[in-house]
Amino acid sequence: MKNLAGKVFKLIRNSKQVSLRQVAGNCISAGQLSRFERNESHLTVDAFLNSLQRMNVSLEEFQYLYNIYHQINDVRLSQELSEAYVSKNIVKLNKMLACSQKLMDEASDPLELQTYTLNCIVIKAIMTYCNSDTAVTEHEITYLMEYLFSVEEWGRYELWIFTNAAGVLSIETLDVFSSEMLKRTQLYYSNSNNRRKIHQMLLNVINLSISRERNDIAIRYITHLDKLNISDTDMYEKLLLKYNKAYYSYSNGNKEALNIMKQCAKFIDFIDCENLYLRLKDEIMTLES
Repeated sequence: MKNLAGKVFKLIRNSKQVSLRQVAGNCISAGQLSRFERNESHLTVDAFLNSLQRMNVSLEEFQYLYNIYHQINDVRLSQELSEAYVSKNIVKLNKMLACSQKLMDEASDPLELQTYTLNCIVIKAIMTYCNSDTAVTEHEITYLMEYLFSVEEWGRYELWIFTNAAGVLSIETLDVFSSEMLKRTQLYYSNSNNRRKIHQMLLNVINLSISRERNDIAIRYITHLDKLNISDTDMYEKLLLKYNKAYYSYSNGNKEALNIMKQCAKFIDFIDCENLYLRLKDEIMTLES
């Protein structure tokens, strides 16, 4: 693969207006750093991290820029996938599926084949949410489940898979994997991005459980999120938790709870989250009809 790391490193260094010699310090030579930027050699992990630290750049910031350059070839990091889903753009989704299937056919080793196969399954799952004729087969669901069970600690990729494929899983399977998610994300839970993804996934599970009349599952995850005491800075998640609590209450016979759901949806509309607002609005209208 093309050495994007060196290219991104040079971009950051130039933006900081520091020389190769200043970044290198006493850890490595300026020549070594220059060759790394030109894709002529590699740095040790310690030398790389030390160089970032000397520029006052975190590894997370570096990865963010790296991902921007890399995402064109990586469906996991592409905004196009979520945009195609929101706009129900089947044509674009079909193109993305064809591209991923081509990568799968051209995979050079088992690990690449596994990744591209999982990516294809996720794209097909998203297409089913758009009322496409494409369906995820039982074999593909089994393949996805076996992969998730094989990973001891779920990182961003596993959360991405589970979040996007949740809608094609049975409620019982969804419950099992939600429990597994909580067990298998402890290592990365302190990462703010992963933590928010976990919260959002649980909120999705709660909503799906209520809509499929499995309030016993919904209340378990509502209780779990309550115990986590979601931070005030994560207002989006706090608001959806309040909405789902009201939804749970309504499904248990409290008709007044519908007013709280409407207030939450109104606030979502106020902060211009149009797609989420439309989804909540449709859900409320269905309950009223």
